[in-house]
Amino acid sequence: MRIGEKIKNIRTAKDMTQKQLAGEKITRNMLSRIESGAATPSLDTLLYIAGRLNVSPGYLLAEGEDELMYRKMYLIENIRRAFRGGELEICRDLCLSSGLEGDDEINLILARCCAGLAKEKFSAGKIRQAARLFEEAAEYAGRSAYESGTILAEAGIYLRYMRRISQTLGGELPGQMVSDGLAFGDPFCVYVVLLERLMEGAELSGLKNPGYEDTQNPYSAHIKSKAAVREGRHHEARELLLEILNSRSAAPKPFYYNVFYDLELCSKEIGDYRGAYEYAAGKLNLLEKMFSEAEV
Repeated sequence: MRIGEKIKNIRTAKDMTQKQLAGEKITRNMLSRIESGAATPSLDTLLYIAGRLNVSPGYLLAEGEDELMYRKMYLIENIRRAFRGGELEICRDLCLSSGLEGDDEINLILARCCAGLAKEKFSAGKIRQAARLFEEAAEYAGRSAYESGTILAEAGIYLRYMRRISQTLGGELPGQMVSDGLAFGDPFCVYVVLLERLMEGAELSGLKNPGYEDTQNPYSAHIKSKAAVREGRHHEARELLLEILNSRSAAPKPFYYNVFYDLELCSKEIGDYRGAYEYAAGKLNLLEKMFSEAEV
């Protein structure tokens, strides 16, 4: 990129007019000629413009890999500040507009931003957006040379859960397979893996979940209710499921889809067909809300 183009791009990114950048040292006409490539700035002019733009003169002169290095030096602090402040959408937008798609650190930050945003969307029941963001997180994680197994593991588990709700949500993740254990810092991921193992025939007593007896925890209560259903104790299972619905726990909305599903099943098994109908309606209502989100 030519010096004039860089100057113009930085100026417009900072919402500066040519008159504001020119100041009192050079004319607006001279700056316009420099930006268009019709004139080459002298060293003094270059130093002046770089100071006004608050960038390194080296960045304006750099080409190829050096230009990318200077661009990162110029942008990275704003990106890190947004990431540390939890402003994930802003951070993601800064990374995507940086032109540094090949940088390992930028790709890792993008992966973490997308994963964090995906969990927010998932918790709110916006499962289409969540699925897309988890896939995006996995893609960026696969591009980075930095360790990103946790992101890949979490994305894989969340997407597996969403595919239990609808096969249209999420595809195969790119890159190598990683252990589910890398995601065990996330309570929802632990719950999903325990649920899967229980449904595959594992005994509850053999599951490594020391808190499963704590039915105040909605995940633990659901695991225990699943075990009760498997053993034919449908009354007990339904009581546990109703406790989940009546509690004020802040579990993600998609979690409650399976709670309604199991309440419908238990109600049928004990002959409460009116209840079964109500829980089936609750399940379908929740499903409709999760799929009625506006496309973005």
